[in-house]
Amino acid sequence: KSLPNSEKTPTKIAFGSCINQLLPQPHWDTIVSYEPDLLLLMGDNIYGDCQNASCPELGLAYQQFLNHPSVQGAAPRLPVFATLDDHDYGQNFANKNNPHKDHAKHLFQQVF
Repeated sequence: KSLPNSEKTPTKIAFGSCINQLLPQPHWDTIVSYEPDLLLLMGDNIYGDCQNASCPELGLAYQQFLNHPSVQGAAPRLPVFATLDDHDYGQNFANKNNPHKDHAKHLFQQVF
């Protein structure tokens, strides 16, 4: 869902982080039930730590995340603003020297 109209001040803001795509995702239904004006995802939106240079783990992690029925039901109903954290970049404790950062940023932008 697109972000709220700039003329409307968001008054109900939900926060989330540390979303393990391998676990059940019932919290999305709960978040939707509160009808927030905005959902802020504060990082570690998936856990797809890279094992090699091609890093298929990141793409798979996002696909697993997007395939959850609760995520699919919530996505069109929740305006989301997300930021990246270390696992979103493909490594625990990732920093500017992370060789996967460009690939990770591209995948992140496709999803969010």
